[in-house]
Amino acid sequence: METPANKTENSAHHWNCDFSVPKFRWASYNDQSALNNRLCFFLVDYGESQNDDDVPVLSYEWTGESLKSLPQLAKDPKIQAKLKEDVPFTYRRRLKREKPPIRKLVKSRLYCEENLLISEMDHMRESPEDLEWLKTHVRPRFWRKFVAEGNANKPPDAPDIQE
Repeated sequence: METPANKTENSAHHWNCDFSVPKFRWASYNDQSALNNRLCFFLVDYGESQNDDDVPVLSYEWTGESLKSLPQLAKDPKIQAKLKEDVPFTYRRRLKREKPPIRKLVKSRLYCEENLLISEMDHMRESPEDLEWLKTHVRPRFWRKFVAEGNANKPPDAPDIQE
């Protein structure tokens, strides 16, 4: 099956193989696909390197049907810095991070078009402060989507979430 991860212009594969996990590692940045005109970045890493400076960075643009080579994007100094600082090719142990508040996870899921977990929806339903925070921190269409999903999937004894 061809997907954005493995379909390139003229159906040529850079590594001469299909995308497969865990052989390929991948990461994303700014992938809030529910937002219009948002630049999203996906990093696909195949193999290992002793020196991060020697790793070629190939960039592509998704046309809606295939990946089109876009070499000038990889030369952007901001993108190079982001790759070197935040997404190294060589494995480094991650520091333990504090888990973000559920309301922020819900906001992120809405913007990334991910399904909300039942536990997250239950938490939001039981926390008027978090509901109010979410309502004031997301765009109206995402709030309406949240309310519709929350009311459609609520337990029988739970009250409706109000718009």
